[in-house]
Formats: sequence, C-alpha cells, structure tokens
Amino acid sequence: MSGESWSAMHAVWGPSANDVWAGGGTKGQFTNPKARLLRRQNKGAWVVDSSLPTAAGDAYVLSIWGEDANNVFVLVRSSTTLPPLLSYAKIFRKNGGSWAQMTVPAYPSSILMRHIWGKSSSDVYAVGTQLDSGSNPVKALLWHYDGNGSWKDITTLPGDAVQLGAVHGAGNEIIAVGSYWDGSKYRGMRLTSTDLSNWTRFNSTVTEADSAVWSPWQGAALAGGSASPQQAGSARLITYSLGSWAEQTVDGIAMGTSGLASLPGSNQVAAATYSNITGMAGVYIGTCQ
Repeated sequence: MSGESWSAMHAVWGPSANDVWAGGGTKGQFTNPKARLLRRQNKGAWVVDSSLPTAAGDAYVLSIWGEDANNVFVLVRSSTTLPPLLSYAKIFRKNGGSWAQMTVPAYPSSILMRHIWGKSSSDVYAVGTQLDSGSNPVKALLWHYDGNGSWKDITTLPGDAVQLGAVHGAGNEIIAVGSYWDGSKYRGMRLTSTDLSNWTRFNSTVTEADSAVWSPWQGAALAGGSASPQQAGSARLITYSLGSWAEQTVDGIAMGTSGLASLPGSNQVAAATYSNITGMAGVYIGTCQ
C-alpha cells in the first residue's frame, strides 16, 4: 500500500460487503510504526484514509467499530515521543464527513486499550489495561461513551482484575473478558452486567486470559482464550448459557483464540486462532444453536 511496508494489521470492520475498513501500522522512519486506516469500497482497491488526524507517536490502529459508514470509532495505540516514554490511547470518531479526536480518561502511567465495540453511537465501550513501569498489566480498564461529550472511566470493576481484552453484549447485558491475578498467576475472568455498576463474575480454573467474546443474544455468549502455559493445544473456546460457562479445547495445534465474529446471513460463527508452530494459524467455523 502506497509504497510503505506494513508492520502489523490488527482490526477489520465493515457495515457491508461493499464497504470494509481495516487498520494497523506501517514501518515508518527508523522503523517506528505509523497508524494507518484502510478502506475498501465496492470490492475495489484498498485505500489509505489520509484524513484520519494521527500524529507523531500514533503507532497502530488496534480496533474499529461503527454504527454505520458515517458513524465510525477508531482506537489507536500511541506513545510519547520524549521521555518518560508512556503508552496511551486515542479514539477518533467519524461523524458524517470528517474525523475528530475524542476526549478520553487521563492516566498517570502507561495504558493499553485493546478493543472498542458499541450497541449504538451513543453506547460505546473500550477495554484494556493500565501497565506498570515494566509493561505488566496491573489494572483492568473499561471506558464508556454515552453520547454526551467525553468517555468515562467505569470504576466498579473488581479490584483484582488486571486486564480486559474484549467486550460485547446483547439486550441490556454487557460482557467483558480478560484476566485477574490470583496471587501467583493470571487467570481468565468474565464479567457480565446490565447497569455497569453491579457485575456477575466468572473465574476460570483453566484459561490464563480471555481475549475475545461475542454474544448473539442476552444470556448467551462465546468467548476465546488460552490456557497456561501457552503452547500448541492450549487454545480454548468457552460457551456461556443458562448462567454458566463451559470451556473446551479447540484442537492440538491452536495456541490461543484471538478473535470471534458471526457470519452474516447465517447462524454460524468464526473463531480465529494462532499457534507457536511455524506458519500455523486457523479459522474455525461453528454453528450457534
């Protein structure tokens, strides 16, 4: 694309097959990555959206979600360009014809926001983690945008939750997945709420961290993660139904589940996986009962 070498691709979203967005980062000067947003319309060429107002230090587009093609939210990972070197997040919104940077909560240390998703353009969520000086996760973060100006930090999460990797929901329910610290190791954790104040918590005895979630209707969900230690065969898929979660192995190759998405026009869902076996990655298709 445009003579640049891509460093990584992290996100894809589209309101239709004829309008698809993708995001990641390219290798910039001195190999510093630069955040890039692509758009493909009417199954034509991928074009860089140069109107996204990124700046020096904006390294990657990590997540994209929109209510429609004229109302799109883009999550960007950024860092300071001068000491102290901190990692932080920017959220841009396309509302009609132009992009604008939104006001997000401020943090005194590095953060890594991983995923953005919403039910509508006035009910949007972003999740991630606050990091210590060694880039270890220490506090789970959940931000909410209710359509009234700036993003708000949700402070009702469990105190031992250290990171959230994904958020989804249906009806009145929100489901956020990630991990907590049990005193000796990280464990997978799933949180459900209908009011963002009271959370029903499900701790995993198997997974190390949950990194993906998708909900077809209230009270049901599919999550993905990885057991500890991460190795071939450690990927997990976790189903949520009738108030309980059940974990199962994907296969003997997959190391972790990185993404979940429904297939339009069907009752099928796709799970993307990765592996530590060279060149091995997979997409698995299942049926939502």
